[in-house]
Amino acid sequence: MGRLSPEDEELERKFQSMPLFMDSFPQEGDTLSPAMEALQALLDETDPNDLASGLKESGNEAYRLGRKRWDDAIQYYTNALGYPVTDKALLATIYANRAQVHLQLGNLGKALHDCKQSLENKDKSVKVIYRAGRACFLLGRYKDCMDYCVKGLRIEPKNDKISVMFDDAKRKLMEERRGRLEKKSRADAEREANERISQACREREIRLVEDGDGSDDDDDSPLLPGDSLLDYRPYIDDDSNIHWPVLILYPEYHTTDVVRDWHELSSFRDVFQVMLSPRPDWDVDQNYAIDQIRVFYRNESSNDLYEVDLDSRLIDAMKRPSFNVYHRLPTFLITSYASTAYWNENVQQFIRCNKE
Repeated sequence: MGRLSPEDEELERKFQSMPLFMDSFPQEGDTLSPAMEALQALLDETDPNDLASGLKESGNEAYRLGRKRWDDAIQYYTNALGYPVTDKALLATIYANRAQVHLQLGNLGKALHDCKQSLENKDKSVKVIYRAGRACFLLGRYKDCMDYCVKGLRIEPKNDKISVMFDDAKRKLMEERRGRLEKKSRADAEREANERISQACREREIRLVEDGDGSDDDDDSPLLPGDSLLDYRPYIDDDSNIHWPVLILYPEYHTTDVVRDWHELSSFRDVFQVMLSPRPDWDVDQNYAIDQIRVFYRNESSNDLYEVDLDSRLIDAMKRPSFNVYHRLPTFLITSYASTAYWNENVQQFIRCNKE
């Protein structure tokens, strides 16, 4: 747009002096035009309660126009609260109406705040008590919700909406408490079971490496991708034998197996005889028959591989001084004599010794 002519500039200046056409209102300390002074005088003479009431009605109308105007409704109510309102009933209504809009928009904390402010000015409004209870319910504050319901039912004992909300909140509260008790019971049982395993391992001189025991945050001890280790836990049977979950790694094929229940007195040969018959789908070269495999475990400190005799038992391997149990999940690596290239490039250099 080009520069205005002197005549147009004068016309624009006159328009800006008129309240109806102003782009922005004067700031404190600015010189007011005669028209603005007249408007300010009119506002000063108007009862703040009347001004707030007018804005409240504008807010109500904006709310009735639907969700797209609810932000405007909140702004009208907020502007109304900016006046020094002395009418407590009016103040309670403005807060109550703004609380309703906040509740509809999911602004639960703000809705509850406005309900409290409304009830400070009109404490027996069942409608506002219900809104406060509803906000508490949606916030998961079920005890507070029930307290509001009790307050509302004292005023209207037969209010069905509040009665239903009270029952719902009570049920949710009981579910929460029951959940906490069940969680504590499970935690106690797990702690007791873990202590039994720890004691049994101490008696067998098996070294458990618990979380945080000598391992860094970037510990690369083997984990099972995609599965929770909590699904794999050792337990002690009635004969005081430990049954272990055991992680089996086949590094040549980047695949894994889990033996969920390996009796500590069972031999490696017995277990792998079952696991490798029939041959796994990934054994495309047919190199992993029972008489072709070699079993190792890795010492994480030295990165050395230690071989395990197929005819030895699980407990025999786990009692060896170089064997550590991470995450209560014993781990072994399986390779094959027949995979010559892989053996020469990736395995042989790490073998520490055959016996220990």
